[in-house]
Amino acid sequence: MRARLLLSIIAVFACSSAATASEVTLRAISAFNEKTTYSSGIERFIDRVNAAGKGIVQINYIGGPKAMPPFETGNALKNGVVDIANTTGAFYTNLMPEADAWKLTQRPMAELRKNGGYDLMAQLYEQKMNAIFLARVVDNNPFHLYLNKRITSPISPA
Repeated sequence: MRARLLLSIIAVFACSSAATASEVTLRAISAFNEKTTYSSGIERFIDRVNAAGKGIVQINYIGGPKAMPPFETGNALKNGVVDIANTTGAFYTNLMPEADAWKLTQRPMAELRKNGGYDLMAQLYEQKMNAIFLARVVDNNPFHLYLNKRITSPISPA
């Protein structure tokens, strides 16, 4: 799946750059610290594109929150400041409240592609964010709740 995505991106830029005969450089940002769990996937993707796309397409990785505050990544993508954003919907709900649906769904991405959920969200990303939704990085990522007091029953004291 990832290899197909990589080849698709390279093919798109190969076709568009054939007419201009120049390498295209895309700007990428991550809302997460570099070299951490949530940035490692995009960092590997950038490395693969840069290795396979020499002379066609390259990705300039600007970095994480040190380069741009997380809550600005959505606007940066929408307005063309960056071309690729590795972020979560929580950082751009001011632009697209529907993005919160990703964290609430209990459906795997394969099912969302079959039942039309992915297509609906992709349409919303195009309309509201001026973006093409490429991938959902994490599936079935549970929320964890940490407390400083023990819970002994589901009913809280009055």
